Amino acid sequence: MASETKKPIYKKWWFWLIVVLVLAAIGVGAGAGGSQGGSGGGTTSSSSAPEPAAIPITATELLQTYEDNGVAADSQYKDQILEVTGSVGTISTDIADQIYVTLEDERNPYAIISVQCYFDDDQTDTLASLSAGDTVTIRGRCTGKPLNVFLEDCTLAAQ
Repeated sequence: MASETKKPIYKKWWFWLIVVLVLAAIGVGAGAGGSQGGSGGGTTSSSSAPEPAAIPITATELLQTYEDNGVAADSQYKDQILEVTGSVGTISTDIADQIYVTLEDERNPYAIISVQCYFDDDQTDTLASLSAGDTVTIRGRCTGKPLNVFLEDCTLAAQ
């Protein structure tokens, strides 16, 4: 019976074959991730290229379009660069500490729904000079309307 003792698993040839295959798969996966990072770097270098054309619209028109038909509005504006002109309602930060500005619906000063424009932290000084009631044009990418109509990656357009 002593001759029939089993070898520990790490002494079996097939165990090491599996280990080598798993490590090779991890290496290939890591290499693919690295090449994606390289192509992402190429994307950021193209940011010095001219900005894509933006769709000009007022905050009131954008809100009306979403009220009339949200599906049609999404197909027309979602993931598009918009230049939205409107009256500043709120300048604040959300629960995640992201800076935003709301553009109000000029048809109804008591409207709950607005255009909510999110800015990067490097825009803080520019936004600090705004006041409620100012008329501004904000350029950003529309992400649809979960509650408010959201714009992300926003900048103040030249006035």
